[in-house]
Amino acid sequence: MQNHQEPVRRLRRRFRLAVLGLLIALTATVAATFAWYIYNTSAHTTKVKLAAGTSINLQISNQREGRYESATTLSPAGQDESFVGILTPVSTNDVRKGFQKATNFEPLGTGTGLDALWANAFGFSSPEEQDYYKTALYLRTNAPSADVYIANMDYGQPSADGTASTKTEQDRLMSSAMRIGFAVYASGSDEQVIAQYIFSLNEDDHIDNPLNNTAPGQDQPGSFVMDPTNPGQTVAFTPLNTENYCLYDPDTSAASATEKSTKLCTLTGLGSDYGEATRMDVYLWLEGCDPDCTNELCSMTLHNLSIIFAGVSSEEEGTQ
Repeated sequence: MQNHQEPVRRLRRRFRLAVLGLLIALTATVAATFAWYIYNTSAHTTKVKLAAGTSINLQISNQREGRYESATTLSPAGQDESFVGILTPVSTNDVRKGFQKATNFEPLGTGTGLDALWANAFGFSSPEEQDYYKTALYLRTNAPSADVYIANMDYGQPSADGTASTKTEQDRLMSSAMRIGFAVYASGSDEQVIAQYIFSLNEDDHIDNPLNNTAPGQDQPGSFVMDPTNPGQTVAFTPLNTENYCLYDPDTSAASATEKSTKLCTLTGLGSDYGEATRMDVYLWLEGCDPDCTNELCSMTLHNLSIIFAGVSSEEEGTQ
């Protein structure tokens, strides 16, 4: 563990001294070339609020045996505190198998400056390094059967009445390179993960003329990420997006699924009582292979994020 962390510490100290606007050209020694933002930025996220909103009775908690309500504020370890780590760019298509990140670099050509570097080594990110945000939540219902969907994910500074968010340019740029992953456990279990889903947070805003980190002439087409089981290798992968949300009316709490809506899990209840809670781990990270994960993000911060889950019963789906 000591040998693994020391190169990362040296790298972080080195790039804290770098200035904004440097063009970084990266590739792996195994010939995988991709856009990869290598700065150890001060970008982070705080105040992650996850609300269960639905036309049936859906409740949420940050502890299995905790207090269940319609909304909760979650943080790592389930404590009432903000995320204090630094979001270092990582990449994966499977949160259960972990994340990869660049761990060592060398100058491009004969120069020794930081204006052109190549990544020549990749390694695995450990939870202790806090390169990404991770927390757990628990959902339950008293309905006989309720399918759970993402109703909305929002970011920015919330208004006083909580009905809207003000998104700064910084929020938009920061969120465009972010991913949110959900690992769903079997009902009542804290050990058995049965499914996972990865969503992009913002596909509407992009950095104009970014200082792209892909090596010149080495652009890789399509959407891809790093394979969490093969250091330095990439695999094709396209995250889910807003088309995979369910339809949700915040004024009436009515929810319904479309053909493209992606169901996260199904909860069951007893009518007069709530059923067993289902655990869901939530991951938030800067996707290093996203074209928007570039130098412009250095020192940016995403302060607020909200995730709304909606429960849709089979009876509601048949009537809406």
